[in-house]
Amino acid sequence: MCVIGAKNWIVPPAELEDYYYPMASWFLDAYHTQIKPLPGYQPATDRSVAEMRLASKYGVL
Repeated sequence: MCVIGAKNWIVPPAELEDYYYPMASWFLDAYHTQIKPLPGYQPATDRSVAEMRLASKYGVL
């Protein structure tokens, strides 16, 4: 399971929006990691099940 969306945080100032709001690369990373590997694609973020569980533990999905 993978959740793509804004993190469960207080909305940050404008200069930190890239870390808060979903980006196209997040969707590609999730697809590559959880559904089907994309040939030649290198994920920019870790969207593995283990990483999602760790984020969920801290309430930051």
